[in-house]
Amino acid sequence: MKVLDFNEKEGIMKLKLEYPTDLYVLSKILSPGDLVRGRTTRRVKRPGSEEKSGDKGHRIPVTLTIKVEHAAFQDSIIVRRMRITGKIVAGPEDIVKIGSYHTINVSLGDIISIKKHFWTDYHHQLLEEAERAAKIPPLLVLSIDIGEVSALLISNFQTQWVYDDKERIPRKSSSTKSRPELILRFFSKIAKNLERLVNEYHVKHTIITSPGSLKEQFVDYLEKNYKQLTEKISISLENTSIGGRSGVNEILSSGKLDHYMNQYRVLAENKLLEEFVKRMSQGKNNIAYGIQQIAEIAPTGAIETLLILDSLLYSSVDISNEEKSVSSDTQQIVTEILRAVEQRRGKVWVIPKNSDNGKQLEKFGGIIALLRYEIDWQ
Repeated sequence: MKVLDFNEKEGIMKLKLEYPTDLYVLSKILSPGDLVRGRTTRRVKRPGSEEKSGDKGHRIPVTLTIKVEHAAFQDSIIVRRMRITGKIVAGPEDIVKIGSYHTINVSLGDIISIKKHFWTDYHHQLLEEAERAAKIPPLLVLSIDIGEVSALLISNFQTQWVYDDKERIPRKSSSTKSRPELILRFFSKIAKNLERLVNEYHVKHTIITSPGSLKEQFVDYLEKNYKQLTEKISISLENTSIGGRSGVNEILSSGKLDHYMNQYRVLAENKLLEEFVKRMSQGKNNIAYGIQQIAEIAPTGAIETLLILDSLLYSSVDISNEEKSVSSDTQQIVTEILRAVEQRRGKVWVIPKNSDNGKQLEKFGGIIALLRYEIDWQ
């Protein structure tokens, strides 16, 4: 993502989307209430055609500014397009009606301008990371066991389950199929899906985990039957006590992927959440959670790291489900917390609500803090 211009006084940033990851970053930058200006098309009926049934008019290019209410990918990031919906606040009034709804479709190569009331350090950090993230291919973790397999795709900003499969493989050979034959057939299915994932997501490195020597057996199978695939990617092996999703989660929490944290932001988020839970279980007073508690200590400079749900930054209605988000009063408190933490050299991490980390963070009121020192809460 390239920043073409930034008017700090007006809070207006002009951006050009260049890489697929830019669309995801844009979804994290945008908040309901932001103003987005971009080139789009609007359906206009021909003069005198109002009475003609079936005349849907024709689309013409136009530049509009809308007040964001909802932003989402059409299907997935793979589509490489995001739909931003809201009410029109500026545009040619002979073509559009101010106050009517419109959706701007944003694709790679497009240029848009975003106006915010407050650009946080987090937003600027995301933009800086976006350029670096575009150059880092995603990491694939494949965890297998007898008759079970799962794969997790790790990119800089998110994790995504991309493959699950189970197949009954009896402990003993049957009259028609031997157990080794059934395992090889299962390996074949896994290999085909691994090849698909590598090509679809441009994976360069895969971590394969399993109990015992199953992972080595699978890699031997790949080298004999999928030579081109093994030449395309690097593979590392890790031992786990179980396969499937439980095996993936085991490797994530084991610390064996810690050296990837500088590359993949989401792994660092995992580690911070684990540290918070660890301190809480130990009864330490160098943590805080909940808006009221954190708002109280933010001005003191005690907060070293703050984790907050992106939904707490929103104060308008998402028209996709008509659920009202946080009140404007709450958003004002949150904004003051962010400013106080950033001014006192604390680090802010904004976590997507719909992510696995976001679901865990929501259990603590959507906002937690790791403190520089212990505090007496009496």
